[in-house]
Amino acid sequence: MRMLLGQSRRTSGVLSIFGKSIDSNLREIRQRTGIVPQADNLDPDFQCLKTCEYMVFTFGSDPRYWNTAFPSYLNWLNLITGQRIAFQPCLAACNAD
Repeated sequence: MRMLLGQSRRTSGVLSIFGKSIDSNLREIRQRTGIVPQADNLDPDFQCLKTCEYMVFTFGSDPRYWNTAFPSYLNWLNLITGQRIAFQPCLAACNAD
């Protein structure tokens, strides 16, 4: 079920719903199925950055956009308190083979 929702990556094979690959059409598939999580499915141990990285992966956003824009959003929300952060979005997860 988690693979059908795009929450877990498969290790082999092909997965399609409505005749569309889940790899390239996840957003459309989610819209058509109308899946609505009934519980908070985020890891309570994730910090803000990791939670947002998870969202980038889950909703198919372009990780290159987040690599440049997200640090400025954190600063705008005053979530960076004078410390320097190294921001690397979860490119490995987003582009996993």
